[in-house]
Amino acid sequence: MKKKKYSRIHENFKAGISSGHFLANIVLANLIINATFKLIEHFEDSINPKLIDILDLITISVAFVFAIVNCIVSIRKNKNDREEFDIRIDDSIIEKTVAAPINNKYFASGYKWYNSKRSYALSSYDINKDLLTKPEKYLLSYDGKPDKLNERQKRILLKLYKDKKKNKVLLFNDPHPALRSDIYFDKSDKKILKVKKTNYFAHITSNQIIYKKFYNADSTLFYDGWRMTLNDDYSYKNIECSRAANMFGVSSLLVSSDNFLIISRQGRKNDSGVNQLIPSATGSVDIKDFNFNHFEINDKKKLYYLNDLITNAGIRETNEETHVKSNYIIDRHVVGYMRMLFLGGHPEFMCLFKSSLTKDEIVCNFIKCENIGVDNKGVFLDRVGEEIDELNTQIKLEDVYKLDVDELIEQKLKDENISIQLYMLLKTIHQHHQEKVL
Repeated sequence: MKKKKYSRIHENFKAGISSGHFLANIVLANLIINATFKLIEHFEDSINPKLIDILDLITISVAFVFAIVNCIVSIRKNKNDREEFDIRIDDSIIEKTVAAPINNKYFASGYKWYNSKRSYALSSYDINKDLLTKPEKYLLSYDGKPDKLNERQKRILLKLYKDKKKNKVLLFNDPHPALRSDIYFDKSDKKILKVKKTNYFAHITSNQIIYKKFYNADSTLFYDGWRMTLNDDYSYKNIECSRAANMFGVSSLLVSSDNFLIISRQGRKNDSGVNQLIPSATGSVDIKDFNFNHFEINDKKKLYYLNDLITNAGIRETNEETHVKSNYIIDRHVVGYMRMLFLGGHPEFMCLFKSSLTKDEIVCNFIKCENIGVDNKGVFLDRVGEEIDELNTQIKLEDVYKLDVDELIEQKLKDENISIQLYMLLKTIHQHHQEKVL
């Protein structure tokens, strides 16, 4: 009975001493406790059973104390590791990327650079036309197993998390789909793209790592962020080779029943692009946007229509941003695709929606739902008087059809700061009209 009791003590302590990888190096503790157990074993016939219970409690307590102490030491060490990085940004990388040759696959698919005030996007009109005119061509194969970060990325992520927490930035970590296949142009009837589950924090981390170099305290390079998405010659990596999160987004432009574009102007509450004109709604595709009938290829695998996923996401974001519900959207199109340079090649789809509501009805509904006021300069204010996003409705769809985006900006939006998403939507819609497919 005593031997059984002794065995239980030893196993309890060993379990405690090895319960975390951070305790593996407590050699001294193991030596002391093993020596103690050898002594107990030698005198176990003469030891009172109650003393065995006390020793059992002592050994477990010792293991627990060592665990706590080592945890504190590990946390402090990790804290120092997180703070040691010197982050350097090379502003010339953007220019180097645009000047680099477009890789063969992209070049063969018609991709080229577009820019709005030094904000760049890579896009192909052949693919944009394909997306509009052949909505059933592109299918998605979804893998719900998330990617894993390597050890260096984990350490950088800890630093970014700490910085954001220190600045009281809200972080979300809900799952999102990420594109794992690039879109190339061909004349096939069906094309399957791979989509994998990722999370929003991985996306934020990607955006903040790309184009930055992380140096240790001794000035040695720890991680070169631009290699996540760029080749050695600064050209874009194909999405299949990119180590960025590549969560894909959707930018949507809503047109009223009287043919006015509903354009949003970002208010001062936004982290970037204050006072910038953007599409009616922009956002990330969500897992819940897969809530539609799938196309079955066999009993084991489901394929989803890309067109359905993107329009679902676009309508959801449009409702959130403009308060126009889906039953008031009577016409919907996926009109294009691009990779945005400032987010490290972030994949972005473009949608055009037609509403059954007039411009005035949309604006009035927006003001009512947001519970906002308008000052004497026409600026939208929230309940505490802070400036928020507003709606710009001075452009008509006919203007976009008639004028190329640069002419349109020169004539109608000359003094405005146009986002690359809005620029590309206006450009693509004009191209579709010129090709007589829209």
